[in-house]
Amino acid sequence: VILADEDGVIIEISGNKDVAEAVQRGNFIPGADWSEKGAGTNAVGTALILDQPVQVFSYEHYCISSHKWTCSAAPIHDTNGRIIGVLNMSGSYEKVHLHTLGMVVAAVNAIENLLKVQHELRYRTTIMESISDGLVAIDCNMNIKQFNQAAAKLLKSSNLKNKQVEEIFGKRNLALFVNALKGRKITDQEIDIPTKAG
Repeated sequence: VILADEDGVIIEISGNKDVAEAVQRGNFIPGADWSEKGAGTNAVGTALILDQPVQVFSYEHYCISSHKWTCSAAPIHDTNGRIIGVLNMSGSYEKVHLHTLGMVVAAVNAIENLLKVQHELRYRTTIMESISDGLVAIDCNMNIKQFNQAAAKLLKSSNLKNKQVEEIFGKRNLALFVNALKGRKITDQEIDIPTKAG
């Protein structure tokens, strides 16, 4: 399995030791340029040019040293749709399998989904921290899932995540959170928050 950057330069190679050593003889090593411009037709470079998954079989490779391999590659995109790399799986052309390209595409989808989740979490945190009032987000089980630093300061606790609302806000205030979870509009309702100090 090979990870290359958006220019087709190999960053990392992982997998079967014998295969990794064999591909090194064809300059399939970290730092090598496998763009189409640098190495002709190959899965890494062609996936970048076409911006889609490809499988390149044996003699379809431009480089003779790659004729004993079948390579399956798919481009990796960031949250804005820009190509940031390529994932490639290479093996002996004699052991080519129809599902290899599908496995690579599934792995790339998982990577892109993880990037989206991380981006959304950073975005949500940035928004929450830009608000000067205390802000607490809860789930349907009354667990605190996210909070900003203003809330942590007001509640005199930096360890709010996954705590029960009742534990932090007291039993008297549960009705407020139940109403909020049911989507009822609440405006200017004061609550007393018990703290260990008070």
